[in-house]
Amino acid sequence: MKIKIKIKMRKGFFLSLSLNLFFWSMVYSPYFAAWRGNFSGITVSEGVWEWQNYWYLLMTALTMPPTVSSP
Repeated sequence: MKIKIKIKMRKGFFLSLSLNLFFWSMVYSPYFAAWRGNFSGITVSEGVWEWQNYWYLLMTALTMPPTVSSP
């Protein structure tokens, strides 16, 4: 029972962490900065590519097998 509860808590933690990182990467990405009007020399396509890069790195970090990170 303890192992099942720990797994459920870990899934909820990873879900909240992924939602938090998704939200803040959207807020701080150059695409949304350009959408708000702060262009700062970055085009929209570069911002979209960088946002997709954030999301790809987050998904690969969350879906990696635990045997890779554990010693």
